[in-house]
Amino acid sequence: MPILKKALAVAIVAALLCTADKLIAPIFAPAASFMWIAFISWTVFFSSTNKERVQAIIGNIIGFFAACAIVYLGSLFQTITPATPWIIAICGIIATGLINFGVMFFELAQKYWLGSISGIFVGIAITFSGAGVGIPVYNLTLLAIIFVYGILGHLSAWLTTKLSGMFIRG
Repeated sequence: MPILKKALAVAIVAALLCTADKLIAPIFAPAASFMWIAFISWTVFFSSTNKERVQAIIGNIIGFFAACAIVYLGSLFQTITPATPWIIAICGIIATGLINFGVMFFELAQKYWLGSISGIFVGIAITFSGAGVGIPVYNLTLLAIIFVYGILGHLSAWLTTKLSGMFIRG
């Protein structure tokens, strides 16, 4: 029965998340839904501690800026040579490698606000996903969406953990 109780907790949180999305999404873009951002944060940080979730939210924001830097560097490299599909791919790989090399140093720093490499990579993935649905990468609205929905996802993970424990014990 614990599996059914956990499934009930997930269903309740998903319903709350859908409701929040219906209320918040129109602020950013009419007829849009950004639940996928919350779902990414929810699933990736499902069993994290609160400290790890705060680090991950900061990591999401760092990831946004890292993704912007990847796009900028990739386009900068493309101006040096003719833009063929191979050159575009190679420039993207070089830009991604340079930025990710820098991001890996954050892990070595072991600072509270830099400790979530997975949060940074989720932020990068979310930014590129947003660009894939037509939101310009260099847009502070996308940063706000990542921040708000990242927090919703982390709150969803926390609430699922709390409700699961409550249903399993009760």
